[in-house]
Amino acid sequence: MPSTPAAAASALLVLVAIALWAWRAAGRVVPGGELATWQVMALEPALAYGVGAGAATLICVVAALLRRRAPWLGITTWLGSAVLLATMGAAAATRGWWALVAVLLVCVPLLGGLLGAAFSRRGRTRGRVESTAGGERIGRFGLLAGIAAAVVLLLTAAFLVWPGAGPAPATSPSPAGSNADGSAQAAVARGPHEVRTLRYGTGRPGPSAGYGPGVPVVTQPVDASAVITGWPPEMTQAWGFDPSAVPLNGTVWMPAEAGRFPLVLLVHGSSTVPDSEAGLAYLGEHLASRGYVAAAIDENFLNPGVLGPAVGGLDAARSWLVLAHLRQWSAWAGQTNGPFAGRVDVERVGLVGHSRGGEAVATAAALNAAGTWPDDPAAAIDTGATVRTVVAIAPSDGLYQPAGQPVRLRGIDYLTLAGSYDADVMTFAGARQFARTEPGPGRRKTAVLLDAANHSQFNTRWGRYDGALGAARGVLATAPLLEPEQQQALATAYVGAFLDLGVQGRDANARYVEEADVAPWSPRVAVRHQVARGDGTDIAGPGVASGTPATAQRTVLPSRTGSGDVPVLNVAAGARLEVPRERLTTVTEAARLTLDLATANTANTATRDEQLTLEAADASGRTARVPLRLPPPLPGQFTKLAAFLPVPATEPTLSTVSVRLSDLGLDLATLRRATLVVPPEATDGVYVGPVRLITADRDTSRRP
Repeated sequence: MPSTPAAAASALLVLVAIALWAWRAAGRVVPGGELATWQVMALEPALAYGVGAGAATLICVVAALLRRRAPWLGITTWLGSAVLLATMGAAAATRGWWALVAVLLVCVPLLGGLLGAAFSRRGRTRGRVESTAGGERIGRFGLLAGIAAAVVLLLTAAFLVWPGAGPAPATSPSPAGSNADGSAQAAVARGPHEVRTLRYGTGRPGPSAGYGPGVPVVTQPVDASAVITGWPPEMTQAWGFDPSAVPLNGTVWMPAEAGRFPLVLLVHGSSTVPDSEAGLAYLGEHLASRGYVAAAIDENFLNPGVLGPAVGGLDAARSWLVLAHLRQWSAWAGQTNGPFAGRVDVERVGLVGHSRGGEAVATAAALNAAGTWPDDPAAAIDTGATVRTVVAIAPSDGLYQPAGQPVRLRGIDYLTLAGSYDADVMTFAGARQFARTEPGPGRRKTAVLLDAANHSQFNTRWGRYDGALGAARGVLATAPLLEPEQQQALATAYVGAFLDLGVQGRDANARYVEEADVAPWSPRVAVRHQVARGDGTDIAGPGVASGTPATAQRTVLPSRTGSGDVPVLNVAAGARLEVPRERLTTVTEAARLTLDLATANTANTATRDEQLTLEAADASGRTARVPLRLPPPLPGQFTKLAAFLPVPATEPTLSTVSVRLSDLGLDLATLRRATLVVPPEATDGVYVGPVRLITADRDTSRRP
């Protein structure tokens, strides 16, 4: 029979392990399937302690053969707790979580033993507490060990509630400060339209609030069984339907007054947080006030969590469902009666998605343009809508590849926006889709990386901790982050300005998505912009065969999560990259040269810029030199300690530098040479993306 200290040690460890498991499990409950979710998750501690019991039995048998005694209960609880804690999973916080598990497995039993001895009423002797039944003693060493364990646990708890090091870059995105001008205020201000809110849905009971009986606009379910596979009965019980009757649910914000307005669909990502589409309401309300019909669509049932780990086709279904909603909106736009009759212009559509929704909207736009479903060429896609603009906020990339090929966008404006402290995707995945987008004449693409922004705060319902549940959240740093309202205000301004450009043709706020190293409405938030106009011509870079010196290596831009697929040249320190002479024959006074550049020295995260030079010469021999400033990578240590980071703290991010060629003071008609010079002190060289010649008058990227 175990002594009181040993029993207390085992009991306290089990109590702590189960409490931490329950805390994390509470964040994994699938709305509508609460009972089924808990039934599935209850297998986790049962299996863990079953493994512990089996291993303890084996150890005790071996000990008996060696004529030794082994505490079966103590071994069972320790091993079972170790298995349970170690297999919980903590997303980006895994390393820190394992450190926490190690502390718990050592310190909790020591503290439990001390408490058990202190409260034992059995024999006490001077300087020690002993168990008369088991003959075990806790002497001075045990007392000191128990006290030390208590101190370590208190320090660990303090670490978990500590927000992390580093001052928050908090500056209000409100343009009220002296650094904001009138146009900056216009970028973030609510528009002139009064906003009306309503919902559409199947009218059937279900866990998604507001789409059941009494919903103002009733829709018919759609059959997604050709896309979704392996849907278990538990999900049917939780949601009230199977893939053959998927609902079309959405929340709509629209101008209250009469008029015909562009349509914007808002698509949330993957989370077990209920009603994730409601977390995009801040975007919907803002866009409606500025003259859009915005609809946040319900895709919560595509996030099955523990109820559907084997369900297939979910990421394909996200895009498929966007197309189904577009078909429904086209049908409403053609009606003569109803709340949307004559109110929606489906020839001017924008798609905005966050997280997996950001990937889904790009895929949906590509499939809508293609007109067929690649995995089933016989399945035609005819939504009746024209998608002009796609906005991907902190998107994933490559989770679904139609017909096994990466998604490519053509003839569509594309904006991707993400934060350098993203602990969910952990890399600027939107830059990959940016590289695969060809906007075409008169259109543009922009990639914006925000300092101090993370993944979850773009959705108001997802909280501040990217992907971490329970105690694992304490490993992530929140001190360096923007406040949620600030991050959402920045997203609102960027999304609104870009949609105004691509969907409505309004360019009053264009410079805020295409220029500068800081957001004008939040001057202390650094950004990295990559911009490309569809009317530009690549004249050098990874896609141009000639003009590449031996000191420039064709490669792909590295990312925090491994090798990416963005083609670049790695130009060595002290090297020169020359634009082929034959590509400089059509230069005009209005022309500009844009260069996509990134430092290869990702350790350079302080304030030092790389100083490059653009040299040019004309036929008369006159030369000009223009200094180019290349900013360092944005910081991105999203854990409280660098040792807990599962990926590098930074990654190279391409930024676009623009040079107006008329400022060179040369005869552009006889321009003979344009050369990028990388100085010897540029550690590890620089990455060079496309070098483009832009003939349009409008300057849409930042100046050096």
